Parts: sequence; structure tokens; C-alpha cells
Amino acid sequence: MEPVKLSGTTVQRASLHNQDEVDRKDIRVGDTVWIHKAGEIIPEILRVDFTARTGDEVPFKIPGSCPACGSEAVRLPSEAAVRCLNRSCPAQLQECLWHFVSRDCMDINGIGEKLIRQLIATDLVKSVADLFELSAETLSGLERMAEKSASKLAAAIDASKSRPFYAVLNALGIRNVGKKTARDITERFRDIDALTGASDEELSNLAGVGPVIAESIRRHFADEHNMSVVTRLRGYGVNMEAGQDNFSNAKPTAAFAGKKFVFTGELSAMTRDEAERLAETLGASTSGSVSKKTDVVVAGANAGSKHGKALSLGVEIWDEAMFLEKIKD
Repeated sequence: MEPVKLSGTTVQRASLHNQDEVDRKDIRVGDTVWIHKAGEIIPEILRVDFTARTGDEVPFKIPGSCPACGSEAVRLPSEAAVRCLNRSCPAQLQECLWHFVSRDCMDINGIGEKLIRQLIATDLVKSVADLFELSAETLSGLERMAEKSASKLAAAIDASKSRPFYAVLNALGIRNVGKKTARDITERFRDIDALTGASDEELSNLAGVGPVIAESIRRHFADEHNMSVVTRLRGYGVNMEAGQDNFSNAKPTAAFAGKKFVFTGELSAMTRDEAERLAETLGASTSGSVSKKTDVVVAGANAGSKHGKALSLGVEIWDEAMFLEKIKD
């Protein structure tokens, strides 16, 4: 869309991956539209301004084939999205890798979109498991990758093997399973064998899961390719079990119970993931963005724009020392 200021930010894109929604609202290329931020965050097209139509607007249909690999685009039963199901699709592999290395997953610093495209183009990586085959020597041979940067990245890949089990589970890209659900699952199923061997009933009865997510999990691990990835990751030493943490005795408290927390910046006493999990154990919910519904922002060192937004909205802000003090209380 033409850029427009909305709730403090410039908006020029809104997702329209749902053909039914496009048809229902009769949204066409060239239309003038009314937009808002759903949940005060996500840009959404509300409706078309039909009075502004000139007659030159063009109806839109989602392509029937994948623009990246040419495979048929499929709409699965009961789903709105149209998907490419080709495992070898370079666009799918790129997004899988980008998700895998992200902060909420394997948290591998130094791997950006340009490097991912280069790894795919050179056939060094055809699966997320291939990342653990990369050495400093191999990486240093890539374009714009100095020897020091290559060594640092190789060390970051190796360090990611010790990521918590819930982060690894999130990284696998199971449909409908995100960070929060992965945490809930690993609280009940403490290692990958327990999870892959769980029945539909055991999964469905888990709080926060239900039959739809249970079916996603079952289908994912019933797939031979997905299980081969799990086997390879385990062989490389990637953590596949939930260890003991220091939060087992934590109980909900007044400072946290029922409140919505956002963490930003760097903490010294624990990782942000650990801090979020501890806050949730104490009764809070956590979010990655600040809004009017946020109760507390915990700002560590080098806090960014979330700190500024909290100030502008009048949200309560704690530094790390106050957060630790509240935990002790």
C-alpha cells in the first residue's frame, strides 16, 4: 500500500494470504482501503472504499503454483492458507533455516538472510541439520566471510547444541507449535522419545494443546524426513531432553500473577528465555511486543525501542535489579 502513518508507525503492508477474505471483502489491485492495527499491532485491511474505484481495479487470485519452484500450490482441508508442499523448494528451505536460527529457537548469532541464501545456493545446506556440518574452514570460503567471523559463527553453531529442549522443539517448525506451546509440551514430555511416542489422547489432554495441535505433532513425527532430521540433530549432540531448572519451587505471586510482561535488552543474571519462563511460573504471561495491555516491561542493558514505547504509554518499567528483587519477594 502507499505508506500511511498509523498509531505511531508507518504502515505499507498487510497480509492477504487468505483468498476467502480477499473475495469476501472484494479487495482488488488498485483499490483504496481502510486499515487499522488489529490488537494494536498487526496491520489489517478493514474494507474497500468503493466510492474511490475508477474501474481499473483488477481482481486478485492467489497463484496456483509456487513462484519459487513451480510446484502446485495446495490448500489443505480446513485451512485458509495455500502452501507449497515441495520439500526441495528453496524458498521453504530458506524460511525453515531463518526460523531455526532465530532467537526463540536455536539463537545462532551471525546467520542472516543473505548468508542463508548463500548457504543454499552453494548446496552447503539442504536441511537444518546440515548447519552442524559447517566448519570454520568451510565458512571462511564463503563470500564476505573473514576467517575470524567464520570461527565465531562456527562456535555459535556449536554452542546452540545446548539450547533448552523447548527451544529445539520450537526450532523444528512443527505447524501450530510456537514458543509457548513448546514450553508447555516439554513440561510434560521431558525428552524427544517421550514426545514422539505420545498418543493422540496424551497430547490432546495437555493444557494449551488440544486436538488440532496434537494432530500437527503426530503428523510431523510420523513423517520419515522429519524424523531423519531429528535423528541427525541428536547425533550432532543437539539437546533433546528437558533438564532440571531452578524454578520448580516457584509459586504465583501478587507481583506477577495475572500480569503481562515484556522483556527487552540484555540480562546478566539469566537469559531472557529463562526470565520469561520464571515470570510465567510466577503467574505472569509474556509477550514480545509492548502495548496498552502490557503491565510491566523489564529492561536490561541496551534496551531498545520497546523501552521507549513503554515510556510513551506509561507502562511500569523495572530494571534487572528490581526484577530480581521481586523474584526474591
